[in-house]
Amino acid sequence: MRDSEARAEEILRIAVLENQRREMNTVFPGEENLRFSDRHEKRMKTLFAKARRRDAMAAARVFARRVAWACALIFTVLSASLLTDAGVRAAAGRTVLTWFDNFASFTFDARGKEETTETEWSLARVPEGLTQTHRDFSFGCTTLNYSDADGEVVLWFSAYPSETAEINVDTEHSAYRTETRDGIEYEVFAAVSGEYPSSVVWRRGGYAFHLAGYLKPGELVGVAASASGG
Repeated sequence: MRDSEARAEEILRIAVLENQRREMNTVFPGEENLRFSDRHEKRMKTLFAKARRRDAMAAARVFARRVAWACALIFTVLSASLLTDAGVRAAAGRTVLTWFDNFASFTFDARGKEETTETEWSLARVPEGLTQTHRDFSFGCTTLNYSDADGEVVLWFSAYPSETAEINVDTEHSAYRTETRDGIEYEVFAAVSGEYPSSVVWRRGGYAFHLAGYLKPGELVGVAASASGG
């Protein structure tokens, strides 16, 4: 009796599934016709790209916070020991670039080389379509953010008095090179793909600068070269 009931339930289940399959075939006659519209596909690609950008920015901020304290301690110890060497003392005032596994760290020793006055900085050449959405000037430091029409931050800029500056740049997803314009050397970290921002670090006068964003590296250097203070 139980076997008969089990067989009956199985037959009923198969019949229900078959009926559902027929109804679906009536609504969607062929599997090849089941596809999203081009507009939907384009919108989804845009959403995924924005999500990757947000994740990359969030990861960069978390990464910078985690290494900041460690780097400060490391460079305090290294400075105390290295500056006892005459050759190192002679190099004071230069940019010091130290490479780690997944990032590079810049420090700038300006003692005895230049006097720094508090200067507020701006960018004269910003790509069309970007709008300044954040500006802050405090303790001699300037920070700027620029966003696209959708409100996504795609370009950010920082300027620090060089004697107190420490700039960390992600190197895991970028290739390093230098570029010189008008006598200024720019340290360029070109992103390996559009999912990650490129970065430019440079020094001018008594200030150190960091510009990052989702632009082509050459275009990013052009924006960096337009920085002006006062």
